[in-house]
Amino acid sequence: MKTLLKNCNLFTATDNTKCDIFISDGKISKIGLNLTPSGETIVYDLEGFEVYPSGIDVHTHLGLVLAGQRSPDDFRDGTISALRGGTTTVIDYIVPQKNESLLKAFDKWRAEAEYSSVDYAGHMSLVGLPDLYFSEFPKLKDLGIGTLKCFGGYKGWNMQNDEQMLKILEIAKRYSYLVLLHSENGFVISYLEQRLRRQNKTRPEHHHLAHPSWAEGESTHRAIKLAQFIDTPLYIVHISCAESAYEVAKARMKGLPIIGESCPHYLLLSEDVHSAGGLESAKYLVTPPLRPKCHQEELWKHIINGDIQIIGTDNASYSPLQKSQGLDDFSKVPSGLPAVGLRIPLLYTYGVKRNKISRQKFVEITSTNPAKIFGLQNRKGNIAVGLDADILVIDPNVEYTLTDENDPHNVGYSAFKGFNIECGVKYLFHRGRLVVQSGEYCGRSGDGEFLKLSGLDNIRLD
Repeated sequence: MKTLLKNCNLFTATDNTKCDIFISDGKISKIGLNLTPSGETIVYDLEGFEVYPSGIDVHTHLGLVLAGQRSPDDFRDGTISALRGGTTTVIDYIVPQKNESLLKAFDKWRAEAEYSSVDYAGHMSLVGLPDLYFSEFPKLKDLGIGTLKCFGGYKGWNMQNDEQMLKILEIAKRYSYLVLLHSENGFVISYLEQRLRRQNKTRPEHHHLAHPSWAEGESTHRAIKLAQFIDTPLYIVHISCAESAYEVAKARMKGLPIIGESCPHYLLLSEDVHSAGGLESAKYLVTPPLRPKCHQEELWKHIINGDIQIIGTDNASYSPLQKSQGLDDFSKVPSGLPAVGLRIPLLYTYGVKRNKISRQKFVEITSTNPAKIFGLQNRKGNIAVGLDADILVIDPNVEYTLTDENDPHNVGYSAFKGFNIECGVKYLFHRGRLVVQSGEYCGRSGDGEFLKLSGLDNIRLD
């Protein structure tokens, strides 16, 4: 079946054009004016709508087990949430158990991902640096894993110290991996958590007090210096604060290949949510934590300047019941928020509609940069002849308020409850197939395809 999209108001990361788009065999086969259907063709008249490359969310934790709780937004349900929010590709994190083989963890993750309704790739999280990892790094690369995630936080679980970070950066350079970093200072966090416990401040609303923004900035600064010494790129995930964004900007001004990522919750939510305490605070427990509102404008500035190049979600969603297990001890609250299905609507509403970013910048941070930085630009992240027909059609005239009931995630609450949304997903095409119409999923479950990442071999850092 062929598809013809007529009267497109097309936005890419660089252009805005009026055109028609012809789709055949899951690919974009022709772009032009006054195209006519040939043979058996479905025609959509998109007059009055806006057409974009669909979203690529490079930071998800689908089905993640934390604090003994498994996320209900797994590859089956979470990827449908992603589609309803305009995203057709995710890069999900593989998290091994302590001292588990990376190859075994990969196999288990691939088995779970067979239920994915979006195309998917994987990042490999490192839990410490056990000896068994070293023989597996070359094999892992051959399987299509091109990234290694390290942790400055989580002392006693998966944190790497500076010596281990240097070893990982050397390995990454040797085998062309891109290193990703959760940038916090685990020693500072551990010290502050112990102090909070002595003060009997262990409820969810106290969690953020052990994660100061200055320590995130310090960790970012130190990691950049280590990457500079080894002479290899570094990607800082989920930047939450001005201090960390400043370190990335400073490094990029020097010409260093440092990449910054942030998330919608750091742009739109603040630590004020913890004033309610208890379960309401637990719902918003994320790591790094939400910051004071003053950080939000700084992060937007760094997006505009190009220092933060990607907006992912860090989607790790848990129900209120799962979150409630740690009401007396924040270490028992599974960390994370549901967001994979709201990234596009939130950024369009509070970025584009509020004139903070252009539509071109919107495409850049949600689709084009993710494709370029992770080596998917030959298939994804743009609307051009020969690429996958992953196409998002936005209705800019839809308006509604988010509630616990209409949130697209499978967790029973909305982290953005009360936020107005000023757009809708009119149509979403995934490799040429219509999978969402007027916000409702109409695709085929389990239709996702595994995408191999090539690490540093095929990425563009410009």
